[in-house]
Amino acid sequence: MGAFLPPEVIAGPYAMQAFAGAVFAQIMHYVAVIIVLPRLMDEKAATLMPWPKGQWYWIAASGACAALAAFYLANYDHARSLYGLFAAIHSWLEVPLLIAALALSQQVQPHDEGHAIAQQGTG
Repeated sequence: MGAFLPPEVIAGPYAMQAFAGAVFAQIMHYVAVIIVLPRLMDEKAATLMPWPKGQWYWIAASGACAALAAFYLANYDHARSLYGLFAAIHSWLEVPLLIAALALSQQVQPHDEGHAIAQQGTG
């Protein structure tokens, strides 16, 4: 529980409820980012990089997952610390990027010829 809750909450009477809430919030975050947000995108939207394809991508991804699982099994505390570092960097990048994406999605709409035009000042 120490990975999700501060020490003063762990000792409190509602520690299990707080832990369950933290885990639920994290799972819902993953559902939103991995399942919901991609389905809201236009299928023809441009991306920075194409999605990796082919057998070598899946082999590399599986190997990385296996290495990470082995790291957690060998030394949970160090693995959790490393995960925490990457999670902190991720959250510091994710929030401003989501705000910028939402702001841009309100300003730009597709034009008939397939070009994007700004809504403001077009009319």
